[in-house]
Amino acid sequence: MSEEITVEKREGFAILTMSRPARRNALGATSMATLFENLKTLAAEPECAAVVLTGAPPAFCAGSDLKELGGLSVA
Repeated sequence: MSEEITVEKREGFAILTMSRPARRNALGATSMATLFENLKTLAAEPECAAVVLTGAPPAFCAGSDLKELGGLSVA
């Protein structure tokens, strides 16, 4: 489990929380991969009928992590 995405299972559903408050929960490569893996796992669990996606305060999600994107090469 990643500290960037936490999973809390409840009766019939799960809560996924993006937890990168210093970056306003912006999604980088690691958090997107972790989010995808958690969603794939939960989709295979018949007892999980729904998933709630939320973000730790102060924001839901700022979108892509622009600082991380800025460090990528175009070539």
